[in-house]
Amino acid sequence: MSGCPHKYKVNTECPRCKQSICAECFSLSVKEHSECPVCKSPLTVALLIDLCHKEAIPNFKSVQNFLVGSSIPNRKRCSVSLNADVSKLPGTMGSSIARSTFSGMSDTTLFIDESTYQADDNSNIFEQPDSPEFITFTKEKGWDFPIIQTATLPKMIQVITSKDFQDPYFAECLVFGYPTVMTKEELIGLLVKRFNPQRPEGMNWDEFVSSKLSPIRMKVMGFIRSWVNWRFSDFDDIDMRTTLELLIGMYETFKPKMAKFMKDFIDKQEKKTQTHIREFTLGNEAKYMKDFIEEQPIFSFSIKDVAQQITLMQFDKFRRITVDELLSQMWTKKDNKTLTPNIVAMMQLTNKISYIVQNIILSFVKLKYRIFAIEFFIKVAEYLKKLNNFDGFKAILAALDSSAIYRLKDTKDGLSEESIKLLTEFQSIVNYESNFKKLREITAICEPPCIPFLGSTLGDLVFTKENEKSENGQLKLVNFFRVRTYGSMLREIVMKQGTSFPFYYCKNLKELIEQFEFEENEDKLFEKSINVEPTRNKEISKEDKKKINKAKGDVENLWKKYHSFWKKTMKIEAVVSK
Repeated sequence: MSGCPHKYKVNTECPRCKQSICAECFSLSVKEHSECPVCKSPLTVALLIDLCHKEAIPNFKSVQNFLVGSSIPNRKRCSVSLNADVSKLPGTMGSSIARSTFSGMSDTTLFIDESTYQADDNSNIFEQPDSPEFITFTKEKGWDFPIIQTATLPKMIQVITSKDFQDPYFAECLVFGYPTVMTKEELIGLLVKRFNPQRPEGMNWDEFVSSKLSPIRMKVMGFIRSWVNWRFSDFDDIDMRTTLELLIGMYETFKPKMAKFMKDFIDKQEKKTQTHIREFTLGNEAKYMKDFIEEQPIFSFSIKDVAQQITLMQFDKFRRITVDELLSQMWTKKDNKTLTPNIVAMMQLTNKISYIVQNIILSFVKLKYRIFAIEFFIKVAEYLKKLNNFDGFKAILAALDSSAIYRLKDTKDGLSEESIKLLTEFQSIVNYESNFKKLREITAICEPPCIPFLGSTLGDLVFTKENEKSENGQLKLVNFFRVRTYGSMLREIVMKQGTSFPFYYCKNLKELIEQFEFEENEDKLFEKSINVEPTRNKEISKEDKKKINKAKGDVENLWKKYHSFWKKTMKIEAVVSK
């Protein structure tokens, strides 16, 4: 990056373009313009802080310090980093006569009328001391500042809206996690009370405006903007919408331009909610081989196309899952189809994929076709992993590890060395005993688009929602560290839902998968498994070895025919595209 005033003292890397960039220039660009200064890809402070926390970018500690510290030039510690325009949002209750000026907010000058200002009658609830009876802090690896551990609700609001609060990630996590500890009405009610604080005794008006009132209002509006952005459905009812308009109205007589910005932003969110989820585009029909294992037409299609169609079908279900469904945790209840319809639909499709794989493998009496089928689906799983479709990846691995398939010793002895190596590697990734540790690590650092493994995601949400509240007289200290963690999980899911995959539905292959009739009774599948391949004695006979070796040779010929067709097809497509 030419013209860097910092002489590249510390470098980092853009997670989008992978270019080496001055860490301070990069952080400043993200804070000021929400983009990479080189490739101009959109980036948020919250995303970068998350990557720093995961140690996923070079010199993450320096980047984190530039993002949340005071080392970035010309920026007040009280400014909001969620959006450049939002950080300029001021507030007032009057106009003219005795006015105070505060010029610390970008290019704006703030005027607030002392004679008409009225503090909220209940604003004193935030005047709680920083003692363990009201708030405690903790430390976490990768963060250089204290993180709220437990607090009363008013104390938490007071801290996150103070000008020196250094954890911008907490606000976005709170937007998602707050329903675990309070209602939306309670949250917005606290923000309204916080909006007009009492002037401390002995503090002059100018100091009050510059050091207390203005920073608080900026932080409140910054949080409101984030709330509207991520969970606009919370403002569907009349009371919530009225309160939201009340807050914005406090700005209007003083700064109509900034009030209009917020109103336009709300209108934009309104239009988004009124627009139905766009259906995926239907592209050309997928090419396929003729006269190739006619018993199962799916093998006539390319591994790439099969993986892509599975991914689109799963992503269509995944993107429809709402935060409210995830918060409800009702997917395990008897009436889950009514309470969490989209989660159930996603689960059903994942199970269907797993059962289809088992049914296809067990449909073959001939050993060579069973071997080919397992190798085919190992390759499909490999491609799903490349696409970051970890739910589809896990579904196929679950099928190959099912009791009906796992017992097929002759079939597995016929697998190629490459297939055995891949299968062993993949099984270690989805190891249940390690609580899917490797799968979690891969999912955490992957770039979108991505479909996480829904099973472990839902399990984590259930575990994390066990909020701990400690009684202290009549005070309740809420475990906000847990709320932060829970909100972070929900935020990650929503962000993954927002990036689609760059390919299209193929009608013929999509319909083949959708219309596939399959057996899902595991006892019947196991019985079918025994019928196609009877249980083998411990010692394999010479005759069985000979049979397996012959089948391996036949499978090699099947793969040669398969690869030859797709190699020619790709060459033809390359010539046509030119």
